[in-house]
Order: sequence, then C-alpha cells, then structure tokens
Amino acid sequence: FCNVDVKYLERAANKWVVYFDVFNTDRDKFKAPPMFVRAANVIVSGGALGSTEILLHSKEKGLNVSGKLGACFTGNGDALGFAYNCREEINGIGLGKHFSDTKYKPVGPCITSIIDLRHQPKLEDGMTFEEGSIPGPLASIINVCMSSLAGTIGVDTDGGFSNWLKECREEAESFIHGPYYGATNRMQTYLVMTHDDGQGTMNLKNGRLNIDWPQVGKQPIFKKVSNAMKQATAALGGTYIRNVTWGKMLNYELITVHPLGGCCMADDASKGVTDHTGNVYFGNSGTTTHPGLYVLDGSIIPRPLGTNPLFTISALTERACKIILQGMNKTINYNFPTVTASFTKPIPAVQFTETMRGFFSKDEKDDFEKGYDLGQQHCSPIMFTLTIQTEGTDTFAIDPEHKGFMAGTVIAPALSDKPLTINNGLFNLFVKDEDNPDHRKMKYNMQLNTYDGRQYYFYGYKKVEDDKGFDLWKDTTVLYVTVYDGKDNAAPVLGKGILKIVPMDFATQMTTMKALNTTSLMDSIKALTAFSSFFSKNILETYFSKIF
Repeated sequence: FCNVDVKYLERAANKWVVYFDVFNTDRDKFKAPPMFVRAANVIVSGGALGSTEILLHSKEKGLNVSGKLGACFTGNGDALGFAYNCREEINGIGLGKHFSDTKYKPVGPCITSIIDLRHQPKLEDGMTFEEGSIPGPLASIINVCMSSLAGTIGVDTDGGFSNWLKECREEAESFIHGPYYGATNRMQTYLVMTHDDGQGTMNLKNGRLNIDWPQVGKQPIFKKVSNAMKQATAALGGTYIRNVTWGKMLNYELITVHPLGGCCMADDASKGVTDHTGNVYFGNSGTTTHPGLYVLDGSIIPRPLGTNPLFTISALTERACKIILQGMNKTINYNFPTVTASFTKPIPAVQFTETMRGFFSKDEKDDFEKGYDLGQQHCSPIMFTLTIQTEGTDTFAIDPEHKGFMAGTVIAPALSDKPLTINNGLFNLFVKDEDNPDHRKMKYNMQLNTYDGRQYYFYGYKKVEDDKGFDLWKDTTVLYVTVYDGKDNAAPVLGKGILKIVPMDFATQMTTMKALNTTSLMDSIKALTAFSSFFSKNILETYFSKIF
C-alpha cells in the first residue's frame, strides 16, 4: 500500500497485524481508527528513524522487545562544508530548469570523486571525503547565502590584495550574471563521513520520535574533520565555510544524511534488538526471536561506518533475505525477466470520506428496524469511516453500475472487540433497484476483517425513492445493513441494523470531497463539477420530476 503511514504492529492469532493510516483521506477529521493488514511475515524497512519509531510505538502497545531499542544511534560521522570562490571553475550547482540550456556547462551527478582517508592506524581516525552538488531549486539563494557566510564565518585560505581583488570580481560576476558564473560557480561542496561515538538514543516524546545525543557536535573528531576541510580548501585557493549549524551559537549542531542504528543487531537481546538476520529478539535477554518479524535497513547497523553505508546495508539485507527464504524452503531466482517500462496517465476521479453511525443486532435476521432497536437496547453500536473513490469522472456517469471503491474501518463490538478493516469495498451510486426499476439505490458491499483473522460480509443500501412527503435527507443518509457470517453474501445472515449520517458528520464529509489525478485547479473543478452534476441530476429526476 503506497502513501500510508505505518503506526505500529502487534501479534494476534499467530499472525502479525500492521496498523497504518492513509495519507490524503481526511480520516483524522472523524478521529477514525487506523486500518491494518495481517501477515505471517513482516519486514520493517523504514530506515534508522522510521523502523525505530515503529518498534517504539509497538513496544508501547505491548510488543516485548529488547531494552536496547533506540540505542546506538549514529549519524555515521557526517559533516558538511564548502570551499567558496576557488581558483578553478567547479560547476557544482544543479541546472534544474536550465538543464537543456546549452549556454551552461553540464553538471555531473552528486559524488563523482573521493579522497579516501580511512586507512589509519586507528579506525576511528579515518574519514571519507566526497564532493556534492547543490540541487538546482536552491540555486537562486546560493549567491546571497554564500557571500554573507564568507564574510562572517568564512576563512580565506589564500590572502593577498591581488587575490582579494580577484575574489571580489568573481563575487560581482555571480550577482550580475547568476549562480552559474563567478564565485558561486567556483564553489566546492564537501560531504565527509567519519566516526562519531555512536551513542545517540532514540525515544518517543509526545508521541513523536525524539533523538537525545548531548554534546555530539563537540566530539574531537568533528574539529579534526573541519581542519581537514580547511586544508582541502587551501589547496583549491578558496574560502572555507563550515556548516552554519556547527558553531557555538547553535551548540555545534550536526546534519546527517546517513542515520544508522536504533534496532542494532547483536549476539543476544541484552546487547541489541535483532540477530544477524534482522530477526527481532523477544524480551531483554537470550536469543529467542519473534517468528516472522524482521528489521532490514540501516537501523540494524550497530556503529558508524565512516563511509557511505549503502553497500553495507544492501549486503546485510541480501544475505538475510537468502537465509530467511532458506528457512522457508525457498530459493531466490536471480534471472530477472526483462521489464519494459510503461506509463498510464491516471484518470481524474473524485474522493470523499464519510462516517455513518447506528445500531445492529445478531438477534434479528429479517427486519432492519427491529435490528436497530434491539441493537440500541442491548448497546450494540456499529459505525464506519470509509474513503470512497469514484471511477474516472469521464466514465462514472455513463457506467450503469456507477462504481466507486472503498477502504476504511468498521467499529462493531458485536463482531470484534477492536475495529475491523475492510477490503474489496465496492460502492454503487444511484443504480436501479433490482426489485423496482423505477427506484434507485446506493449500495455498499465490503468484506470485514478482524485483527485475529475472522471475516464477515457487509451489504448496505440506501433507498432513493419519492415517497409521500419530502424524504430526500432520510433517503440519502439512512443505510439498511445486513451482515453475513462469512466472507461473502452466500454465508448465513448474522444480523440486521441501520446506520445514519448525523448532520455534524455530513458537514465534515463535505470538507473531504476532492478531485484526484488532476494537474490544475481547472481540472479539479471539472472533475468535481462532473460528479456534482451527476448527483444533482439523479436527485432532480427522483424527487422533482413531477414538478417539472
């Protein structure tokens, strides 16, 4: 599932239950519970920050893991610096929108060269120097930033009046002609990796991931790195500019693009969170692991590496995957077939999220009203929060099924002590009533899944018909519900009930309506207008045709 935010996981009925929220659905407006999927095996690969946060939340929910969770966080000794206004042109700023403009010299990819200083008598004294490229979208602010930093915290490595005059001329050229000329075009970005002490800790603070690592920027190694960058700048004849956050005013804060640790592998649970295959340890001691739960990413690396960690992470993961599959009596086929890339342009559609509330009883199999009354008497509520997406707006109106697809959650204590999630959700808007073709229905069909593996089937409909009196609100906000004791409607009827939309939820629902897969405001308006026109047309034909 893409565009989801995994919250936590738990063990239930010999399976893993992974809870998540979906971005861009506005479910939070209804305070809806997270959705979930169940699996026999789960590999957590959210990176050092993401995987650690997921397991910390899971620990809060009762997952028994090592007390070392969150320990040994490292920034891989990352340090940032700049050599500004050097003797030679460097072309180190991405062209962005100017990429096809031939008047600019081409800019290579980020990191094309390296100064390897790792081979030292003491491992922790080693470092890796690499060059970086400034992203094109930042080009417009580079001139002002670097010129002001050079004048405040910069260290000119080659003095002399004539040199100063030349540097002033280069700065003027940058301001006149832009960042791809003059001083800014003679700027080298340094990306350095070395060895910090790897003693940072991650924890939860107000429900969010928090990193505690006092005085990390004051470790002697970073002063050594800064001196090395200054020496390299002197060789280039430029002005050395350190990372602006690494200074007394900001308490020597650091920036890292290589966070590692938090779920470190170790020989047993007293020393780390996972074993050598990323299998998560059970408890605080011993080598017993949670069956089928793995962490495979930079979070299992137990120390800074002093160079780019990609190959190390990849090697550990490839090795672990092979061992995990061997345990399942499976092998990996590396003869991957040739894949031809294809792109299908998404079709504009409409999405909204709605909540309905009501009552349901397993003691009534035939009458919806009785089921509602019995459910109310016996305190058996049922409610759902569903996000509905229509088919493409071009085809939705002409398709006789007028289909939409649903995802969401159901709360029904009579079915499960925890919220249920749905799959195969199908919504039909204003389809003909099979029993009375002159009437229309809004249909809701979906499978219900409990956290411990049970399944039910939900069928609901709204009757859209012109009865005596003006009943438009009732018809479009009252859902008659049948729940089946199985995965489809061939199973026995379990119970009946009614769900309703209350005015407050309806008002919130209106704020969730949006167009999807559009590239402009006008396209969004067209998509919403097409859906609204279809809805209004059916309302008019049903309730006002006699007037006209």
